[in-house]
Amino acid sequence: MPKLYILGAGTPTPTPTRFGSAYVLEIEGEKIMFDCGARHYAQTS
Repeated sequence: MPKLYILGAGTPTPTPTRFGSAYVLEIEGEKIMFDCGARHYAQTS
């Protein structure tokens, strides 16, 4: 069964404590990250 993870659900403009939206969809063990801004990329590196 596919799973959807919500990584951020804050405001469009990130603050020090809240990130904008970002999601990970997991299907059969493969994860796809979408609708995420640059700050999420930096955090996952």
